[in-house]
Amino acid sequence: MIAKRIADKRGLDSDDTEALWKEEFDWKPDFADFDSFASEVTSYCVNGPRDIIALCNSAAEAAGDASTAITIKHIRQALDSFSEEKLFGLEQDYGTLYPGIAQFVVRVFDNTTSATMSAVELAQAIEDRVLTDEVAQADISIGDSLKTWPRNRLALLMFQIGVVGFSDGKKITYAIDSPTVSQPRFMAQAKLVIHPAFRPHLGISAGP
Repeated sequence: MIAKRIADKRGLDSDDTEALWKEEFDWKPDFADFDSFASEVTSYCVNGPRDIIALCNSAAEAAGDASTAITIKHIRQALDSFSEEKLFGLEQDYGTLYPGIAQFVVRVFDNTTSATMSAVELAQAIEDRVLTDEVAQADISIGDSLKTWPRNRLALLMFQIGVVGFSDGKKITYAIDSPTVSQPRFMAQAKLVIHPAFRPHLGISAGP
């Protein structure tokens, strides 16, 4: 998607993805090759191409001059605002079904010390930070269903809306890749990973 946009913008007739990215990006010396740089950039994207475009556009603004190549430094400078937009975009995407979902996510994950946890630990965090927390229960910005559903159901919801994925040690699976996961299978997961897109705004620095 990014390569095609660069080709269209510059009037280039090429399908060489790396060469097209090189027209506007510079990944050295921070990354050994294009693939590792592209993997880093796309790791922040929750909803596929539209997220990649939004993040890269913000990084281009951070770079300033149009003649300045976009580097990983510019990508990271854009992450704070991008992360905030992704977090509160949850309300736009899911707020009709789950009113207050963005604030619920903040309550559950804000300043979590690690980006990884088990599904059981996530359910316990939901119990402690929302279901039995008097302040959270009194928060009118969070809908009643998010304050009363069983904690395991709410933990699964965090996967279904893309906030967490689960890792098998080789790859991380998010809902965009596997949208139908049963609650028992999800609750058996030993390693959940908070999506990198949400970490900056939630104050989470540690993670894979």
